[in-house]
Amino acid sequence: MVVDDSTLTSTAKQIGPLLTGNMYFWRVAAMNAGGYSPFSEIRQFTTSGPAAVDRIGSEIPKQFALDQNYPNPFNPTTSIRFSLPDVSDVRLSLYNTLGVEVQVLVSEELSPGVYQYRLRAEDLPSGMYIYSLRAQPTVNKDARPFTSSKKLVLVK
Repeated sequence: MVVDDSTLTSTAKQIGPLLTGNMYFWRVAAMNAGGYSPFSEIRQFTTSGPAAVDRIGSEIPKQFALDQNYPNPFNPTTSIRFSLPDVSDVRLSLYNTLGVEVQVLVSEELSPGVYQYRLRAEDLPSGMYIYSLRAQPTVNKDARPFTSSKKLVLVK
């Protein structure tokens, strides 16, 4: 991505959306009536997702997967791991046994990789729940969406 914006009048420029877990590089140059400045040094940063979902390592999996949470049964925290081989719009949701969506745990575009979500369930009652992952590839438009669900048990 290249941003060339000669209308800026401040030192800030918001861009996005950016993919989670990717490294981005930037440099700037200024322009005024006297001409252009030289470019700055190249700087970099790596994006991270919400505090509850973490990318694990740098492995790019060959296929989509949703793993069984661990530990299970749990109280009050458990981990849910999933794998994405392609850039995907991801929705990880938690449902009660009646099929009612209780929480949306993750809803964002993620880059390829293995992820772990830490579910904190202090506010949920004891019982069995179902967590479901839907991943829709966004770059490879021919790829089929992935959907998988697993059971988890919260014991207080």
